[in-house]
Amino acid sequence: MLNQRVLPARFEYLTFSSAIKPAKGHRSMVVRGASVIGCDAAYGVALEAQSLRDTTPREFAGPWEKPSRYC
Repeated sequence: MLNQRVLPARFEYLTFSSAIKPAKGHRSMVVRGASVIGCDAAYGVALEAQSLRDTTPREFAGPWEKPSRYC
């Protein structure tokens, strides 16, 4: 993700490995603009789903029922 806090002075890319990181990016203004925030949120959902790919359906559903973990 392009860190928009440091533009235009420099280009800095951040990598996210869990759903919590994109959520924190929203709050800290790493990403700005509705379309970028939407893409970032979708990326966070995909990261979380990927991290749960080897779980049972019940285990998979658990984190989605407690979204405050990401907010």
